[in-house]
Amino acid sequence: MINFSKISDRGFIGKTLRKVLNIFPKPEIIRILQGPLRGKKWVVKSGVNGYWLGTYELEKQKYFLQFIKEGDVVYDIGAHVGFYTLFTAQLVGKKG
Repeated sequence: MINFSKISDRGFIGKTLRKVLNIFPKPEIIRILQGPLRGKKWVVKSGVNGYWLGTYELEKQKYFLQFIKEGDVVYDIGAHVGFYTLFTAQLVGKKG
């Protein structure tokens, strides 16, 4: 998995990537490219590009994958655009 979040926005590659990523019109609905939510729908520009790239707070995602299991109950207090709501809903399944 490519962690786009680790690419500095000050270098040539980072600046170029951000310009390319900002060409999407708002509100374009696309599929998340990688990670545990790969294939789920996301609204571009509802937050940072890391959401739909699948690399948003990657270390926290790994932590969630390790500890949240099917059937668990998770409270998402202070949800912003729903990334973790969608993520944990997938992890806990229909009985969670």
